[in-house]
Amino acid sequence: MKSFSFIEVIIATLIGSTAFVAILTLAGQNLDAVELPRQRFIAANLAQEGIEVLINMRSSDWLTFPADVVSGRYTKWRGEISPPCGAGDPGCLPYGGPYIVQYDGDRLKVPSGSDADLGIDASERYCHAALPGCTVVRPSIYSRTLTISPVTPVSDHQFKVVSRVAWKYHTKDYAVDIESRLYNWK
Repeated sequence: MKSFSFIEVIIATLIGSTAFVAILTLAGQNLDAVELPRQRFIAANLAQEGIEVLINMRSSDWLTFPADVVSGRYTKWRGEISPPCGAGDPGCLPYGGPYIVQYDGDRLKVPSGSDADLGIDASERYCHAALPGCTVVRPSIYSRTLTISPVTPVSDHQFKVVSRVAWKYHTKDYAVDIESRLYNWK
């Protein structure tokens, strides 16, 4: 019976180790190839939800303040009342941000130094712990902010909203931005 020499055993171990490392590397890359698109899909939906919540706020505010018209123009359209309303006032969508919003219609300007992190509540919905009605049972990797700005050229009948969802995956920063125009259709 012939036995293996020490050199042959070392070479066989090296070849086996290299193959094992290559297989593990490919498995890790395959997991990333599935996980990152899943995270982007969730982020895109959260960004779209932010836009939809703001559209709903705009529509609800028009129903809440139907007689708030000066010279035939709806004055709470962008907080254009005298005196101007603040970010926390009902019926107010002034330019600026970043704002945080969630599905139940609450919104708040993000205070300096705080974050816009989304958590997951007991109903498995994403929400901002900073807003009333949200009890986070576990954190998420996402944060969402909205900014409201004028369009160019400036128009009394529309403004631009950008919903940004950001997250970190394997020490890299990712973000999804969705832009929409809101129109004064009243």
